[in-house]
Amino acid sequence: RSVPGFDSAHVEVQPNGRAVVSVSQATQGQGHLTAFAQVAAEQLGLDVEDVTVIEGDTDQCPYGSGTFASRGAVLGGGAVMRASTIVRDKIARIAADVMEVGVEDLEFSAGRVHVAGSDLSLSIREIATMAYARHDRALPKGESFGLEATDFYDPPLSTITNATHIAQVAIDPVTGLTEIERYVVVHDCGRMINPLIVEGQIHGGIVQGTSSVLSEALVYDDQGQAMTASLLDYLLSTSMDIPDIEVHHEESWSPDTEGGFKGVGEGGVIGALPAVINAITDALHGYGARITRIPVRPDMLMSILEGKTE
Repeated sequence: RSVPGFDSAHVEVQPNGRAVVSVSQATQGQGHLTAFAQVAAEQLGLDVEDVTVIEGDTDQCPYGSGTFASRGAVLGGGAVMRASTIVRDKIARIAADVMEVGVEDLEFSAGRVHVAGSDLSLSIREIATMAYARHDRALPKGESFGLEATDFYDPPLSTITNATHIAQVAIDPVTGLTEIERYVVVHDCGRMINPLIVEGQIHGGIVQGTSSVLSEALVYDDQGQAMTASLLDYLLSTSMDIPDIEVHHEESWSPDTEGGFKGVGEGGVIGALPAVINAITDALHGYGARITRIPVRPDMLMSILEGKTE
């Protein structure tokens, strides 16, 4: 059915000074709970440990488009930034009123709001007690109770992740087995929230892509019966088949998105397939081979090496 395209986030700083972030995304192992907590913590001046992220609960989370393609950081991260900024601005207005300074003089860090160039500060928790009427001091005129906001985000343009993949392979002329000797990728996903998560996604994508080239295949017999119906028969690459992957990061922030984020999920897998196929083709230079299908398994390569066209 129709997918709206936007995503959303609800950010609430509770009376204890800790934040709860509810998002319309749903993690599939990409590290959302860490990444979105980092985004909110940076905006609110809190420690990451003081931010709890809730996903996938339709009773608590706002409506959105969910997780697919390379949109988690862009849409989900952008929505968290927008909602967190609304809450941060309200915290700043309350703090400025109490400390009798302008909001432009305030800085957020380590769970406190500081007046730049002085020792004057308030903790986020102190400000939260005022916002929830658990303090003797009244809120500034015109401010409502609570510290929470919901915002939606739909970026104006699609963001494109850039990556260059280089694979070096060797083909055993006796067995037809392909060995990946070296793999290098230069990757740009815009502003990185968590470099370790980014690198893990790139590694996973490359392994997925190379496995598609070298071994993965759905095989059926002449009666249409699946012969690769389990992982005993459907061959996946493992860490034993992949060398250490050299990843180099470029961070060209997107000018079109909140936070400068681009997607990261597809930049690993999409480049891996043509890189490995092109390396195999180069290794077969002189045999007149033109590889037009995958997987490129040992039986195919042995046919090429024996002079049979592919």
